[in-house]
Amino acid sequence: MFLVGDFNNLLSNLRWLSWRWCPFEFVATNFHLVNLIVLDLSHSYVSEKWIGWNQIRVASKLKVLDLSNCNNLMRMPDLSMLVSLERLILESCHNLIEIDPSIGKLKLLTTLNLNGCHALEGLPYEIGCLDALKEILMPRLSYAFKLPETIGNLKSLLTLDVSHSWIRMLPDSIGGLVKLRQLNLFKCLKIKELPDSVGQLQSLVELDLSSTSLGHLPDSIGNLKQLTVLRMNDIIGITKLPRAIGLMEKLEELEASRCHHLTGEIPEEIGRLSRLRILDLSFTCISGLPTTMWCLSNLQSLNLESCSKLNGLPELPPSLSCLRWAFDALKFCGNRTYKLEWDSAYHSSILFLYEVEELAFGKTRHYLPKLSSSSLREFEVGNLSSSPFCGRKQIECM
Repeated sequence: MFLVGDFNNLLSNLRWLSWRWCPFEFVATNFHLVNLIVLDLSHSYVSEKWIGWNQIRVASKLKVLDLSNCNNLMRMPDLSMLVSLERLILESCHNLIEIDPSIGKLKLLTTLNLNGCHALEGLPYEIGCLDALKEILMPRLSYAFKLPETIGNLKSLLTLDVSHSWIRMLPDSIGGLVKLRQLNLFKCLKIKELPDSVGQLQSLVELDLSSTSLGHLPDSIGNLKQLTVLRMNDIIGITKLPRAIGLMEKLEELEASRCHHLTGEIPEEIGRLSRLRILDLSFTCISGLPTTMWCLSNLQSLNLESCSKLNGLPELPPSLSCLRWAFDALKFCGNRTYKLEWDSAYHSSILFLYEVEELAFGKTRHYLPKLSSSSLREFEVGNLSSSPFCGRKQIECM
């Protein structure tokens, strides 16, 4: 759509302008948008050389600028005159390679959306001047990428999402993000270690380390006192959980599925996680769980599927409502106390199992005991090889 002619005194009260598919040619005069709050130029043909920027820059009250899918834009124009700008959307500007240093003057900017800017070469040093910035959405970059050290100056940042990128490391200054609540490193395949300063993220609630190349977690992770969700699925290099994990007192979800080199005993400090609701250790090579598992008074779901090295379980808390475990051989016996046991060494392992609604023993669903009183709703095991029952009549009667 072309805007042609003299717009003197015609648009002075305009608050919202949606001008999608805006052409590169700009022939309007006196295009004064002094009271404009929202400008949508998405899917437009504008570039950094567009003449219209001279008119846009006078919109000193502008709070939202949407330039998404502007594929002629190779460099972000100088927007330093837009002193009220709060949201800058550059999503899917596929040819954008540079963010202009003038972005550092946008002191009220809260959201910077760069998702889909696959040609972006980096963030400018001046990004650290954005005192009000709360959210950065980064593109999925397929080449080496480095965050500037100044990113640690973003004291208001709540969300940092660099997932699916080839970022090699987090800068040491990351600990300066004192308000950060969500850090997403999902599929950052080049990240091999976390800086110790990650433990300074005192407000962090959710941390996703899945599908990275980490070899270990730093002990400083125990300082994340507000963390409720830790995802570390598909990390091949992880061989053990740090004992410091027991210090994350508000942790509710711990996912370590498909960490194929995770071996040995889970540290007994895990028993300190009194708020833990979900624990997923499936497809790992762990050989044992500590007796402190009983202390996990809020645990609802425990996934031990395909933990082939795990031969038995300790006593588990009565809060458990879902247990998944696949193993090579199960021996079980029913009697008048309605205990389940798969080895004499674990005679009291499952005294907590009562009022079972569903028991899935591989493809076998025969002679299941009726168990009386707890919260377990699902108990699933696989690869079953069962021994003869100890007294069918005892199992069938109540």
